[in-house]
Amino acid sequence: MDIHGIQPLRRDGNKMMMMLKKKKKKKKKKKKKKKKKKKKKKKEKKKEKEEEEEEIENEGKLLFSFHEQDFAQATDKSHTAVKDSLDMFRFLFCLFFLL
Repeated sequence: MDIHGIQPLRRDGNKMMMMLKKKKKKKKKKKKKKKKKKKKKKKEKKKEKEEEEEEIENEGKLLFSFHEQDFAQATDKSHTAVKDSLDMFRFLFCLFFLL
């Protein structure tokens, strides 16, 4: 009791703690929303990386097929060159024996 017989006003500490706890809960909810946005960005980045890898693989396959075609054309040319040289050899051989 005070000197004059009046009880001093007491502040309720529990109410102050309740206010602080409520504010903290609101902040946590905001953080969760931010995490969801980050997950979406990560998913988009993964999709982009996968698309780039697929494009690179497709380009590699196309280049390989072009090399196969070039090789086939080169072998055809070499075979025709060998045939031509054999024909020339036969022709010269026949001429030599006929004379």
